[in-house]
Amino acid sequence: MAADGNGNGRPGANGDHGNGNGNGNGDGNGNGYGLRRGPPRPVAVLWPAFVIAAFAEFVVFALLDPAALHLPSGESMSRPAAYTVGFFVFWALGALSSALTLYLLRGPVHPAASAQAP
Repeated sequence: MAADGNGNGRPGANGDHGNGNGNGNGDGNGNGYGLRRGPPRPVAVLWPAFVIAAFAEFVVFALLDPAALHLPSGESMSRPAAYTVGFFVFWALGALSSALTLYLLRGPVHPAASAQAP
C-alpha cells in the first residue's frame, strides 16, 4: 500500500492492505508518529495552555503584588480573586496560542486530495 506522506494509506495496484504503511495514524511509514487527521483533541490545546498559565502566574505574581492591582473603577481586588482572574486570562491566551499552532500545522486543504478519498 502506498502512503501519501500524510499517513493516509492508499491501496496499491493489486488492492493489498498488508504492509503496515499509511495506517492513517502516522507519517506514512507505519510507525504511528505524525499529525493526527481530523479535529484536534481538546487536551492537545488545553494541557499546554494550563502549563503555560501556571508558569505565567508564578512569574507575573512574583513580580507584581496582587493587592496593588486596581480595577478601572478604582476598587482593589482581593489576592485570591487576582490570582484566579490572572490564571484564567493566561490560560485563555495559552489556549489561543496552542489552537493557532494546531491550526497552522494542519496545512492547506487540497480539494483534489479530498476528492480521491474513498
